[in-house]
Amino acid sequence: MSEIEKPAISRIINAEIVLQHFGYWPDFHDAEILKVVFETHPTGRYSVTFTI
Repeated sequence: MSEIEKPAISRIINAEIVLQHFGYWPDFHDAEILKVVFETHPTGRYSVTFTI
C-alpha cells in the first residue's frame, strides 16, 4: 500500500476488519456500487456510506 493511501484508509470506519479478512487492502475498482448515502450530522460533520 502506498503512503498516499494510508491516510485515506485510516479514515474508513472498520477498515481493520477488511485488512484482517484479506490480509491487505483489496482493489475494488470492479465492484458494483449498490447504494450511496450522504448524511449531514447535527455536529456539523458529514459522512458518505457506500454499499459495495
